[in-house]
Amino acid sequence: ENDIIHIYINSPGGNLFTTTELLSAMLQSKAHIITEITGEACSAGMLLFLAGHEFMVSDDASAMCHGASYGAYGTQGQVHDNVMHSTKHLTKLAYKYYEGFLETDEIERLLEGKEYWMEAEEIIERLEKRADYWEKKLAEEMSKETPEAETKNISFSLPTTAEDESEEQLDPITEAFYESE
Repeated sequence: ENDIIHIYINSPGGNLFTTTELLSAMLQSKAHIITEITGEACSAGMLLFLAGHEFMVSDDASAMCHGASYGAYGTQGQVHDNVMHSTKHLTKLAYKYYEGFLETDEIERLLEGKEYWMEAEEIIERLEKRADYWEKKLAEEMSKETPEAETKNISFSLPTTAEDESEEQLDPITEAFYESE
């Protein structure tokens, strides 16, 4: 419960099913998970990054978000079924992990094949917008559950570079999102 896991990410991506296994382990862990982009976080690497509770971005970081790259083989029907299943699965993952980090129309374009490349500064800006997004969403959900109760003020900070490591860097909004599912 008081453990901290620090995951350093420098990855061009990887297999979707391996990624979902790692995401599942991260979600089930009671540890506080810090994810840090030390080089590139592309495709599956970006999903893993966004699944953390706290984020660090090196000055030289680069990231890429996209739907997926994959291939299928077999009969025409098998290939069709594989593509349909993969599309449904990828859509679910994209909205789950990119919500608040990408705009809704960006997620839709991503699922149509658009790639989003970004450098450290843009990653940090998007993380800040994502934190605001989840803070507002959590406040709305709390007000629906207890309409007469006052909305609690939740504060936290996101690191801007690896040099900011000494500052408090909690992200309870992301953690609350994963716990609510």
